[in-house]
Amino acid sequence: MTVRIAHNLKLLAQHTAGGAPNLGEGMAMKIKDGRRYLYIAHEHGPAAFSIFDVTEPSDPKMLFQKPLPHSRVRANSLAMRGDILLMAYQAYDPGGKPAGFQIYDISKPADPRELTFYDLSGNDSHSVGVHYLSFMDGRYAHICASHPDFVPNHKDDNQFYQIIDLANPSKPTEVGRWWLPGQRKGDQSPPLEHHVAPAIHFGMRPPTVCSASKSRGVGRLEIITGFVSSRRSTIQQRLGQSTPWSPVASSVTTSRSRLNSGSTVCVKPGNGGW
Repeated sequence: MTVRIAHNLKLLAQHTAGGAPNLGEGMAMKIKDGRRYLYIAHEHGPAAFSIFDVTEPSDPKMLFQKPLPHSRVRANSLAMRGDILLMAYQAYDPGGKPAGFQIYDISKPADPRELTFYDLSGNDSHSVGVHYLSFMDGRYAHICASHPDFVPNHKDDNQFYQIIDLANPSKPTEVGRWWLPGQRKGDQSPPLEHHVAPAIHFGMRPPTVCSASKSRGVGRLEIITGFVSSRRSTIQQRLGQSTPWSPVASSVTTSRSRLNSGSTVCVKPGNGGW
């Protein structure tokens, strides 16, 4: 049997990233003054993110690397729009720091300047920060994260969908959130029945949000309609529908995906599917 490792593709170059492994969980490209700058998050330490000049694809050059503050945190997701870069921080231990996302000015592409940190840490048993974020319209950050004021019924259900207004990048403000009914302590719906974590994995903004979740091997697709204006963002559950799902797929909200220029968001479960 012939094993094909490439088709219609050619490897141009590789880079060791200074010995810091696990690149590629999140990446973005900025083009300025005829040069191409590639920003890549590191799924695990020792680095948070790296910046490469890939103007010549066959000869990439590392220009900048941000180290992690310690070994009990990771920076596995980033997003960029215009001159603003967002960098997620997720602690391995509840209550750990940093937990949230850093906001950078990258008007000088290889010299990121810190503007502020959106802090989601808490002295509790559930806050770990941001797992995934997107920033497609340059105004609203769409994140999957825990929050100190959100106490889950199950310890693994701590991640949910949040929208952060970055009209003023130095003063980020939460304007919307959504979670699975029964996910939070105090919900009128009964706690979720599951054998794997049922929190949100990811979603992206483009009026409708798709949220995939799973319970006892049967998946559920949540369709959410949202309205985003310069003054407010509200999200309402519009449809719940049972669909076949892989029994091994997690339904924790960990990532989201914008589908178009409207307000549709797809939310991805932890271990596969949409």
